[in-house]
Amino acid sequence: MCQRNPDILPSGLGSPRERFDGEINMKTKIIIALIASVIGFAGCKPKETEFDRYNREANKEMLEYCTNKIVGLNHFISVGLLHFITDSNNNILEGDINDPHNWEGKVVAEYVNHQGGIDRTNLTFRFTLDTNEMRIPKVFVSLDYHWLAVQESIKEQAEFEAWKRSLNSDEKQ
Repeated sequence: MCQRNPDILPSGLGSPRERFDGEINMKTKIIIALIASVIGFAGCKPKETEFDRYNREANKEMLEYCTNKIVGLNHFISVGLLHFITDSNNNILEGDINDPHNWEGKVVAEYVNHQGGIDRTNLTFRFTLDTNEMRIPKVFVSLDYHWLAVQESIKEQAEFEAWKRSLNSDEKQ
């Protein structure tokens, strides 16, 4: 039987080995508790709503479309997603904001033109909701051709007015 030396250890504390094991157990318990709390908090993210998922998918689809279709894309100036539709005069039209069919996306991007200079383009998108092969609703994007036609007619009208002014100024001289 082993006797303790009262000069080395105060009574009741046990051997150095016993004290060391107690410290390890306490440190281990603290570390396990911290790890468990971190894992617990990491898994406590709020569940993504359908609106949030459609919003995320719409932004992703818009940017993907631009990177695939704009030749020489340099960078995006602005990317916006409106949860309503506007007419050509920017008046808000009625519709359910939770329905991607009523959303409008606008992108302003810079690209390198054929001469090596930098140009900007404005694109407006509309969204549709369809199911993928696993029957999960997914947001799809397409260009708003009506908006493009309106912009083209505004541009043509401005060019026509400028041409008429140039003819009138030539006649006066």
